[in-house]
Amino acid sequence: MELGTAVTTVKGDPITVADVILHLKAKGTFRTAIYEIIERRVVEYKLEEHGVSLTDAEIEERVHGRKTMLALWDENAFSSYLKHFGLTREQWLDALAADMRRERLRDLVVTKELVQNHYRQNSARFTSVSIARIACRTRADAERALAAVGARQADFVELARTYSVDDNTRLSGGYIGNLKRGMLPAEVDERAFACGENEIIGPFSENGLWTIYKVYSRTVTKLNDALTKQIKDHIFEEWLRHQVCVAPA
Repeated sequence: MELGTAVTTVKGDPITVADVILHLKAKGTFRTAIYEIIERRVVEYKLEEHGVSLTDAEIEERVHGRKTMLALWDENAFSSYLKHFGLTREQWLDALAADMRRERLRDLVVTKELVQNHYRQNSARFTSVSIARIACRTRADAERALAAVGARQADFVELARTYSVDDNTRLSGGYIGNLKRGMLPAEVDERAFACGENEIIGPFSENGLWTIYKVYSRTVTKLNDALTKQIKDHIFEEWLRHQVCVAPA
């Protein structure tokens, strides 16, 4: 396709391939597209090194599954779909096969042992705390609430309903939810994930307010199927990024 080829028109005015490329460059996505094409080639070369290829039966099974997912029940619907995206049947199949090759290489490279090691070494990333907060306008109010809960004059829920100025959580006793690392302000985050269960921490200065928190419990996400896939994808992305960087020109 030549640079001057029209991909569409607006009131007879052509939009060319060159116009599209210029637009991608201006939007900052042109280099990303080039990187993704290089990445695809690297995946192909690495699979060749492993002596692995896709069979026609595997591709046909994926084609059937994808068409079913997209409700492309008949040939007319499929043709309309291809026309909408400006693809030929061969280009669509090539893109689908590229996804399959990427998945196959990921499964070859990222072993069960790598996933388990990553999970153990990064356990803090998969930990969440069940936490509540009392937000006060002054430090004095925060310290009074802290003293009251420490002296067992009232429980945290009652104090939140009395002292907290956060209308979003006050009526629920200050409860925020289960939060992962990095979702709280840095100082609070560090203390919350280091303290014991049912511990009160604070006061902290936050955005013009003074806050105290109660950490009810800590939960470590189990290495289930969803988390395993998430970790595999992360490890593979890092590995593939390095392979792209060192790939010969």
